[in-house]
Amino acid sequence: MSDHEYPGFWPLVRSDLDSYLQRKTGASPLSIWLKYWSVAYEHPGAVALLANRAASVLRNGKPDPITRFCFRVWSVMLRISATILGGSWISGHAKIGKGARHMHQGGVIVNGATEIGDYCDIWQGVNLIADQTLKAPKIGNWVTLGANCMVIGGVEVGDFAVIGAGAVVTKNVPAGGVVVGVPGRVVKLLDPAHRPEQLPERGNVSTDEYDAYVRAHR
Repeated sequence: MSDHEYPGFWPLVRSDLDSYLQRKTGASPLSIWLKYWSVAYEHPGAVALLANRAASVLRNGKPDPITRFCFRVWSVMLRISATILGGSWISGHAKIGKGARHMHQGGVIVNGATEIGDYCDIWQGVNLIADQTLKAPKIGNWVTLGANCMVIGGVEVGDFAVIGAGAVVTKNVPAGGVVVGVPGRVVKLLDPAHRPEQLPERGNVSTDEYDAYVRAHR
């Protein structure tokens, strides 16, 4: 998600909630917040994701001075809650597409130069970090990042890839690649055309919408 593609705070938060809840959320901000708190109760990692969304307003949203001040204070409070209470740190400078899910709290680190596509799952213990050259990972769309995996440096992970639990990725991963082991190696290629079970499930995304998404990103 590049800066000129920034869709706005509410659309991003709503898309995240849709993915957590597996259904469309209401348009009312009040109904969204009520649903958000139910998500935060079941998935505390969502707070770290919300902290990134709040910080993105300061970078991309061009808010007025009062709104900027409020979002800055709020993002700091969310950051403290996410790091101290939840144990996860997702930089406010990281670019994260719509429909993201940070499935469980704890141990997640996302570097500020990282780019993450749409509809990605980030499980507990995931590290997306820069190398000595300060280059950070670029994650595609519909990618599953398994528990305790690590992606290091300017690695590109293709759409619909699955990074297995505990894998350490230091090389580019092709679209649909399933990566396991240390160092990470591709053991299988998925065909997203058939919406494999291994891919992140999104009950809020219809089959027609999914098929159109696959065609547009292949």
